[in-house]
Amino acid sequence: MRRFEGKVALITGAAAGIGRATAERLASEGASLFLTDVAREGLAETAQRCSALGAAVAILIVARQIDRLGIRAGVFSALVAVAATLSIGIAGLSPPLITIAAILAMGFGSATHNSLLGIVGGFYPTVVRGNGVGYAASMGRIAGIVGPPLTGVLLTDYSLQVVLFSIAAPDVIVAAICIVLAYYGRRILTPKSEPLPDRGRA
Repeated sequence: MRRFEGKVALITGAAAGIGRATAERLASEGASLFLTDVAREGLAETAQRCSALGAAVAILIVARQIDRLGIRAGVFSALVAVAATLSIGIAGLSPPLITIAAILAMGFGSATHNSLLGIVGGFYPTVVRGNGVGYAASMGRIAGIVGPPLTGVLLTDYSLQVVLFSIAAPDVIVAAICIVLAYYGRRILTPKSEPLPDRGRA
């Protein structure tokens, strides 16, 4: 029996690089894979490679939903992540359902964060768009550094319900921001134009 036979692995950024290499290695060890990425072509290629290795692969592709629904896809993904995260704390939930909820929470949580990188550029003027997207990506890196020690503190000193709420809270905030951006659109970031001078006067 292979080491990860019967196990399910969630891999983000699976379209290329370390994510693809991790997916292929786990597939060769018998794991079932849940892959996410905003790059549809690369993700499909990864799935094909892993399928050839005998893994059962489920793909969550966010890019198509973003193309069709715009920022509403981010709201939907965030709300699914919140619901799945909070459902883990339901008393009496069976282990298989807890596993499914955890996979949905991680998958849609990652999908939310990755999809925002594809959305955020449209809200910046062209001349600073690269800086804006880079700033957004940097916030994710900071969260990746702060998250693990903060999670350790939460697990040590607080109840499961508090921990799950803390995990879900960022997605609630993201959903709220997406709703605000969808409502106000570019008016939030586009400065008001100054009135043209009246040249008819002397």
